[in-house]
Amino acid sequence: MKRDLSVLAAIAAIALPSVALSGGTTIVVDWAIDEEPGSNTHTCTYAQGGLFQPDTTGPGAGRCTFRRALREAGARPTGDQPISIVFTGLQVNGDGDDGSFDATLGVWTLEMSDSASQSRLAIEGQSVFDVDGNVTIDGGALVNGGPAIFIDTEFPIEIEKQNNTIRRLGFYGGGSIQLKESGNTFEDNTWGLSEDGNSIVFADPVGNADNLAGAQGVNVTRDGNNAIIRNNVLSGASTRAIEVNSMASGAQILNNFIGTRRDGTVPARPPTVECQAIGPFNVPPDPQDWYGGWGISLAGTGAVIEGNTLAGMQNLRSTNDTPPIAIEIFGALHTVQMNIVGEDSANSPVGTCGQGIKFSGDSHQIVDNMLVRVRAGFENTDGALLWSDDTFTDEGGNTVRRNLSIDGPEKLFEMGPQIGTAIRTFEAAEILTIDGLNVTGGAGAGSPCPNCIIDFYLDDTDMNAEALAYLGSATANGSGDFTFTLPSNIGGGQGVRTTSTSQADNVIPGTLAGTTSEPSELFVPVLPEVIFTSGFEE
Repeated sequence: MKRDLSVLAAIAAIALPSVALSGGTTIVVDWAIDEEPGSNTHTCTYAQGGLFQPDTTGPGAGRCTFRRALREAGARPTGDQPISIVFTGLQVNGDGDDGSFDATLGVWTLEMSDSASQSRLAIEGQSVFDVDGNVTIDGGALVNGGPAIFIDTEFPIEIEKQNNTIRRLGFYGGGSIQLKESGNTFEDNTWGLSEDGNSIVFADPVGNADNLAGAQGVNVTRDGNNAIIRNNVLSGASTRAIEVNSMASGAQILNNFIGTRRDGTVPARPPTVECQAIGPFNVPPDPQDWYGGWGISLAGTGAVIEGNTLAGMQNLRSTNDTPPIAIEIFGALHTVQMNIVGEDSANSPVGTCGQGIKFSGDSHQIVDNMLVRVRAGFENTDGALLWSDDTFTDEGGNTVRRNLSIDGPEKLFEMGPQIGTAIRTFEAAEILTIDGLNVTGGAGAGSPCPNCIIDFYLDDTDMNAEALAYLGSATANGSGDFTFTLPSNIGGGQGVRTTSTSQADNVIPGTLAGTTSEPSELFVPVLPEVIFTSGFEE
């Protein structure tokens, strides 16, 4: 059904200029065509000597394009802040109707030039970095659950000022969002998806590996302290959908859907094409598969990755390339919690094509995550969760608790060969008896663990070490002995695993408090013998 355009046309019948208000400035984009892509000086209405001025005679004279709005937002002085870039000036009818409006979906597509002579798409100052931008780019009200304004560009949009927000926009075409300064927020956007939110947009119809939705979705570089990336849908990336690759601190990556459609689901795929490596790269992607791309990569310190759903991550790659990892972290003091990996919003176990969570460094909290049908790592590792190396420190302190792995690879939690021997060979708590609901045990062989936290996980007796349910925890005494009460009886074909987490330094030799061991072997209780009778007396 076609959308009623009369109301929209009436609201946006007049192309509003940039308006300086008490307490701020609003820049109103009124033209969807990317006029003068090579210009680095033309603004919408702002003039400053010979540096910046509106276009009065060239292409799109008097128009406020998205490119010009970005240039003006970066050029205006601090006294004009805060600055808002809005799109209410785009006209459905009249001389603003340039073919960029889809009347069926009710959305605008602003196609930014792919000319080699294009000027940078950026919010930047005249000559210096590290100054406040206080710019909000807002796509406005959502239409049918998604953005009404889409930016189609293969070039990055670079944010080189602090304290900016990009909100309620759709991005595709191969570009990326680069947040280069502190305090920037990217929220409620879609990235790499079509206007209806149901399919991946390829930057090139051939679908080469480097021409999926882009190199990165949101890339936090340089001094990107306290970046906030939340409530977005980011799919189709040929590398990481979200990458914090600076030594920034305090990033928050919250409640995003990664690798899915806009509603958080992943379409069904035939088993014959799921996660297969494809090459050479000059062939189109298999239309039966879903190329949700990569997940999250995080460096720096003190970041939080929480509440994200990552599923359906697949990319075009050769046989020897690493499959896309869901969450990969480096650095120290990160918290990774309450993420769902491999299950979409419809609770379908769609899985991922690569490792679930891979981390290095120390003092991380990897807790309360659920991993469903994640694959083994490519580099001779078999853990759904992998502590890959301690390149920067051998102090550990990595807490890995209450995570579930369902229908997973051979191991639940694995330490790579580069981890120190004392940590890698430390034995988790040993269960000695399970009598009904009562569990008793002690420290693992040769691994005293006084006052350690013992976590208990339900598993079945197949060949893979999983955690199908979290059963609870107990605290060992000074000798490492413990008792625990199960929440319910263990059924046939089931058993219990443990992990041990230290509460003091050097309990696991050479490590900080909070270091968690690899899981124990599965303890399968001997169930009472059931005697069947005929029910008849002789």
